[in-house]
This record gives sequence, C-alpha cells and structure tokens, in this order.
Amino acid sequence: MNISFTFLKKILLIFISLWIINLSSYAIDPENFIKEITDARNTLYNAYGKYDLNGINKAEDILQEINKKYPDSYIVYYYMAQSNLYEAFIYNMENKEKRFKIAFEAGMKNIERSIELKDDFAESLILLAQFYGYNIFMEGYRSAANNNRLVKINLEQATKLDPNNPRLYLVYGTNYLHTPEAYGGNIENAEELLQKSLALFNSYTLEKEYYPNWGKDEIYVWLGKISLHRDNRESAKEFYRMALEANPEFGWAQYELEQLEYPSKSGNVIYPILIILLIIIAPFLKK
Repeated sequence: MNISFTFLKKILLIFISLWIINLSSYAIDPENFIKEITDARNTLYNAYGKYDLNGINKAEDILQEINKKYPDSYIVYYYMAQSNLYEAFIYNMENKEKRFKIAFEAGMKNIERSIELKDDFAESLILLAQFYGYNIFMEGYRSAANNNRLVKINLEQATKLDPNNPRLYLVYGTNYLHTPEAYGGNIENAEELLQKSLALFNSYTLEKEYYPNWGKDEIYVWLGKISLHRDNRESAKEFYRMALEANPEFGWAQYELEQLEYPSKSGNVIYPILIILLIIIAPFLKK
C-alpha cells in the first residue's frame, strides 16, 4: 500500500491536536486546581465582607500564582477581575485615584480575557456589567449613556445564558432600587426582583463547586433597607439578622443592625465607608 507522506503528516497533526485538547482539559480542571481556586475565592469573599484590603490583596496574589500555572483558565481571570473591582471600590473611597484607575483597568482587562476564553459564562457577563456601571463614575457622565447601554446588553446576554442565576436579579434589583423614578426606578420592582433572587438562592446549586457564590447576604441587607424606607424597623432588623445568619462576618449587615439596636454606637468608621462603598455603584447600573 502506497501511503503518501502528506497523508501521514495530516494524521499525525490530528493526533497531536486531539492529545493537546485532552491534556489541556485535564490541566484546567484537576483536583488540585479545584482546591486552589476554591480557597482563593473564599479568601477573596471573606476579605471583602470585612472591608479588608490586605486580605483582598492576599487573595489577588494567590490568584496570580494560580494564573501562572493555568494561564488559559476563564474562572481564574474572573476572580482576578473581581479582586481588582473590590480593590477599586476601596481605593476610590480612600481617594487614591491612581491606584483606583490601575485596579479598575486591570479588572476590565481580566474580565474581558475571561469572556474571550469562555463567552457563554453568565457570571462573567454579570461582572462585566458591574464594571461598565462603575465606569460611569470613573469617566463621568459624558459616557453614561453608552456605559448604561453596555450594562443592559451584558445583563440581557447573561439572562439568555443563565436565567435562573440569582446574582442576575440581584443586580437588576439594585438597579431599580437606586435609579430615579423619572428614569424607570421603582422600589416595588426592586423588591420583587430581590425576592426572586433570594428564592433562586434557596434552590440554586453551583454547576461547579469553585464557581462564584456571592450575593445572598447582600440581598437581605437591601431588603432591610427597603423596610427602613417604609419605616418598618423591626422588619429591617430581621433582614439584617438573616444576613448575618448567611454570613456571620458580614460587616455591612452588622453595622446596619447595630445602628438600629444601638444608635449611639458609631465609633467604628470602617463600616460606614463600607456602606457607601457598596451603595455607590448601584445608581450607575441604569438600563
């Protein structure tokens, strides 16, 4: 049988390609990777809940090391982007403009890279929507219309991909809550979406154990804020307690509860900053 060299070359290339695909699949998701990325995620979220910049930086360092070993992992880039965004929040509140811009721009690059690697991951689109919302604050209102359009586009794409994602409705809900009524804001719609998000959290299971799991504790605080808006202090307290049940170290919920139970207890200045930090992004997530 006369088999040409070109034919053999093609077969060899196909074999090598399949081997590389199989190897890369193994490299992205081994048991060790799962533990590393899950630990990094938990370190990041715990630090952010305490307004702990050092802890966020530590998580970022860990993620950078994981990224060296897994340079083409979309989920690593997702968490790197999230750590950058958390840093940007804090630097902005501390009036550290240069550091804010560096962290923010690094986060935009990381989340865009995450989407390049996996464009059907709804969580990345939700996070990118948050970046575009906060971009209004960085660039000013000259770009507000375009950034708001990009927020809407990404949330709509995320809805098509993962309509039962609770974080999707958390972002939508806070958008309604902080958008002026003249521009479509509505507290009833906000409450409905937040309640939908909460209901989804109660039945939601992660597709992979190392995927993002933030947000449930925040919903209770937002619902508590709505109760306060309606002058229902007892309902607000209950929501804050539920937030602390979901996350016992959640600084924002702890501060809000203390303000209702012990109004004179205001010596800690970190938690008021955290409140402003968490609230400031929401008005810019306009549709």
